[in-house]
Order: sequence, then C-alpha cells, then structure tokens
Amino acid sequence: MANLIGGPCNGIPVLQGAPAKITCRGVIYTRAADGDYYPPVGLAGGPGAASLARRGHKGWSDLQRAVNRSIPTTLARSKRVRRAAQLRLARKRRLV
Repeated sequence: MANLIGGPCNGIPVLQGAPAKITCRGVIYTRAADGDYYPPVGLAGGPGAASLARRGHKGWSDLQRAVNRSIPTTLARSKRVRRAAQLRLARKRRLV
C-alpha cells in the first residue's frame, strides 16, 4: 500500500490502483518510482518560509535551553547521586 509522504497529508495511505497524481488539501502529490506519493519540492502548498523559520527559531531556543539549563541541571544531579553513593560505600564495612 502506498502512502502520501510529506506535505499536509503526510502518512495518509493510498489505495492500490490510484491515479499517478492525487490532490490532497490543495497539494498535488505525484507517484514516484517507489510507489509512494510525494508533493512538489519548493512549490506553494507545502510548508512556507514563515513556518520553517518559526520551527528553526524554536529548535534554536530548544538547543539553548538544553545547553543552558537542562544539561547543567542533569550534570549537577548526577554529581549529587554519585557523591551520595560514594559516601554510602565509604560507610560500609569492608569484607575481608
């Protein structure tokens, strides 16, 4: 079974025997050699520059948040856990 790949209808299955070109939500999908349908590259109907820029900025802010907050917090937490484990092991009696 073929699928629509990319664009606004990404992942929608297509029945066998469908025509070579299918329109879904204003985007014309064309059947490729692998049997799946793909939208035209860089034409209207796909994600616009504005939506790509928004996603790009969101990705950049997610990266900054990870570097500036998540990673240092996780590192500090792992140091505390490691230090607590070392102290607990130091208090245990050694087996001879």
